[in-house]
Parts: sequence; C-alpha cells; structure tokens
Amino acid sequence: MKKKIQSEKIKDFCERVFGKIGLNHEDSKLVTDVLVESDLRWITSHGINRFNRYIKAIKKGDINILSCPKIISQEWATTIIDWNHCLGQKAWYIGMQETIRIAKKYWVAITTVKNSNHYGIAWYYSMMALKEDMIWISMTNTAPLVVPTFWKEAVLWTNPISVAVPTGIEYPWVMDFATSIVPRWKIEVAAKLGKKLKSWWAVDSDWNNCLDPHAVLNSLETVRLWWILPMWTYKWYWFATLVDILCWVLSWSEFWKWVYSKGEPKVGHFFMAIDITKFMNIEEFKIRMNLLMWMLHWSHKNNSKVFVHWEKEYLEHKKRSSEWIPFDREFLDILDGIWEEHWVNTSW
Repeated sequence: MKKKIQSEKIKDFCERVFGKIGLNHEDSKLVTDVLVESDLRWITSHGINRFNRYIKAIKKGDINILSCPKIISQEWATTIIDWNHCLGQKAWYIGMQETIRIAKKYWVAITTVKNSNHYGIAWYYSMMALKEDMIWISMTNTAPLVVPTFWKEAVLWTNPISVAVPTGIEYPWVMDFATSIVPRWKIEVAAKLGKKLKSWWAVDSDWNNCLDPHAVLNSLETVRLWWILPMWTYKWYWFATLVDILCWVLSWSEFWKWVYSKGEPKVGHFFMAIDITKFMNIEEFKIRMNLLMWMLHWSHKNNSKVFVHWEKEYLEHKKRSSEWIPFDREFLDILDGIWEEHWVNTSW
C-alpha cells in the first residue's frame, strides 16, 4: 500500500530533523534536496530511503558535521582536497564549484577528494555543472562489494560513474550507472518484495550462483560469503578498477576493506570539468548534440522511438513535481519512528 506525499512536505520534515541533530540550515537543505530529487526522478534507492542512514552516521560520528575541509594542493588545473570526514554531499558541491571555477580559466579541471563520505546520487551534481555549459565527469569509490572474474574475494565496489552533457533540447544527456552488473539497491528491493535475484547477479567464493537476496545482504554486512558480479563480462570489470585508480590511487584516499575499517569513512571522489566554449561555440555544440539525440531517438528497427539517457528520468520528474511522491506504508512507519525520537511533527 502506497501513500502519496507532496515533495515540499517531505523536504520540510527532513530539514527539521537534520536541524535537530546539529546540521546548519544550508547543509540540511542540501542533503534533503539530494534525497528528494532522487525520489522525484524515480530513483528511490538514493532518495528518502537513505534518510535514516545519514541520521545514524551523524550520531555515530562517521559523518563529522563540525570538521572543515582543507585544500592540500592546487596547481594549474588540478586540486586535491582532504574532506576530513564531513558530509559527502557538501564535498561534492564544493568540489564541483572549485572544479568549474578552474575549468573556466584552464579549459579543463580535475579535482580529487579524500576522506569523504557517502554523497547520495551522482547525477545531482552533474546536473548542477550543466548550468555552466560544461561537460562534467564524476566518480566515487567505497567499501568492497564486487568480485572480479574468478577471484575469491571482493576487492571492488559498485563504483558509480556519472557524465553530464548539455543539449539544445529540454533535457540534457546524463549518464549515471554502477559498474557492477546490478547496484546494491536492486538486491535490497528484491529482499523487500520477497523476490529471487536474477541468475549470476551474485556468487560465492567458489562461484556458485545465488538467488536469495537476504543471503547476499546478510553476507555483505557480516561474514561476506556472497558477492555481486562486475558489469557484463570479465572484460568490463576494468570500469570499476578505473574508478578506484582515480578515486583511491590518485586521490590519496583508502581502498578495499580500509575505507570503513577505523570508524571514520575514507571515501574518495574524482571530478572533471570541460569548458565547451574553449573548443567551439556553445550553440554549435548543442546543435550537434541535438543531431546525435535525434539519430538515437529514431534508430529503432521498427521506426519507434528509442529513449536516450536521462529522458525517462526527466519525464518522471515532470510528473512527480506536479503530482505527489508515492511511498510505501512500511517506509512511512520508519519516518514516524524518526518523528517520535526527534519530536518533529509530520503533516501527512
């Protein structure tokens, strides 16, 4: 049973709870907006479902809301930032602003961040960079969950990659995907709905197939006997490896089991901005992108329309912005528990 709630009511509730546990108004608004925007685009895995996770992390001290980031190095078009375990969302927001500022001067800019936290959905920040008519590339690593082909232990994460490119139509071209064959949230959804996993989403150390989502989730949190496979075939786990090269090796962050080994997360990020105007007139670029989008739209063998990256999310956002966001009753019960704990009234 689902209940629809206005996005503004959800935002108000989350911001007040974050305020109760010590976040300032600006940070509360940023984290809440990342969560709600995910739900508005039908990406519920990174929406309000993550709300309680951030509350627990702040209370536990994994997210230090009082520490300050430090720029370790800044030369030419490169920046290295030590985030000191602050909010991951804020790391991306400030890192993005710094990257864009430098890209305007040097055509291209790269920023790495170490000692950060979970940041939410990557496309949120990519979309913000589009306002500057730039191509944006971002990546992040975290704790191990993905096993390379024929290995006996996971050494890679679902390491997402996000790329955003401006167009001349009503929505941009945005790519945001995990580098595993399936993101963890789909396994969580299967467990919640009582469904089996698809074949070869997960395996054990002897590469036996696992269809039980509960076994995989329990294993990931405890003894780690089951693992998620990398994207498609053995040739493709290099995607996840590339993310660790840029977010761990290059950023001086942590890797594998050491990302969360000592309490404070040591997640690494990688940002890159390309100033299109240094290569061609922005309107000419958008015309060329429009042509590419048109070719993709009508490439179906039956002459029916093919959706391009981000088109479905854009259409869903339009619908949900004008309507209300549907939530499961079980999840609203969790929010009610948060309300009782923090004395923040709900209005739904």
